[in-house]
Amino acid sequence: MTKEARDYGEIYGQDNLAASAIIVNSHITLFIYNTFLKIKKVKIPVKAFKKRDQGVEWLKKIQNNQPSN
Repeated sequence: MTKEARDYGEIYGQDNLAASAIIVNSHITLFIYNTFLKIKKVKIPVKAFKKRDQGVEWLKKIQNNQPSN
């Protein structure tokens, strides 16, 4: 992700999202993302995963816990 994309997402991207799952390709990247996300205060739940299926399951859990509009 470019710095411009991260900056845009930090300013505008969280307003229309309930949660975000990031799929990464290495254990080191997974550790770095999840450690950073614990330190960084974000408006929505964000978590990194090695496998897409794990990310989708986590997003479904988040979705099921959201109040209905």
